[in-house]
Amino acid sequence: MKILVSLLVLFFAFSPGFACSCVNTSVPVKEHNKYLKNIEAIFDGEVVSVGEKRIVVRKYEGGFTLKDTVSPVKFKVFRIWKGFDQSEIIVETDVESSCRFIPAVGSRYTVYASKGLETDGPLSIGYCSIGKFDDAKMKIEYGEGKLMNQPTPIPRANEKTENFFSIVWNRIVSFFA
Repeated sequence: MKILVSLLVLFFAFSPGFACSCVNTSVPVKEHNKYLKNIEAIFDGEVVSVGEKRIVVRKYEGGFTLKDTVSPVKFKVFRIWKGFDQSEIIVETDVESSCRFIPAVGSRYTVYASKGLETDGPLSIGYCSIGKFDDAKMKIEYGEGKLMNQPTPIPRANEKTENFFSIVWNRIVSFFA
């Protein structure tokens, strides 16, 4: 029994903790809208690039400072609901936080960016900024949004897509046929 308890203690002592909590999206629309009011920007976009991580020192209300390790994330914006009127935007993501979110280049998200405690800092995203809100409830509050860029169409599985090499190969095969 002592061995089992010791193994459990060791397992939980070395397992990573996850201290991130997000907005409960099952709350009624009125409550959900209260959370949306604290979001600075809401947009649908595709990740263009994720920059190198760097250390920033941030000053917060009350006089305290924190060091954060962040990476800039550049988005091509397709549709905007709140916050700005740009076709591209750069936000920061904290890469060493329990709420970290490092998106993959080429991925598309509905992003809920905020300023957090630092009122004059850049917009930031985290684990709770991507897909944790109810988009249908957001559209009730903000409508259909403003179209900024046309998204790149995704080919369907049954559509024939040809690249340079397949076109050349088809011409070579048809020449000898």
